[in-house]
Amino acid sequence: MSANHENIAVTKAAVRAAAKRVGGPIALAEHLGISYQALYKWSRVPDGHVREIAHLSGFSLRKLRPDLYGPAPKRIRKSA
Repeated sequence: MSANHENIAVTKAAVRAAAKRVGGPIALAEHLGISYQALYKWSRVPDGHVREIAHLSGFSLRKLRPDLYGPAPKRIRKSA
């Protein structure tokens, strides 16, 4: 999966999770002060809304916007 497709998939999942928490996509759009249509045009969470979407969805800032907050740290496997 390309990075762009992964960003879109993460954004859509975060929006669904945030919408569920506030009562649906229309309620989420109203909460954010944007139109319902604008919400579903996002290919990534805009920087002006990323903190609120992270808070509502449970997704990390790094997961939502690695370009702004850096990629998630890589796990180091310890050998047994």
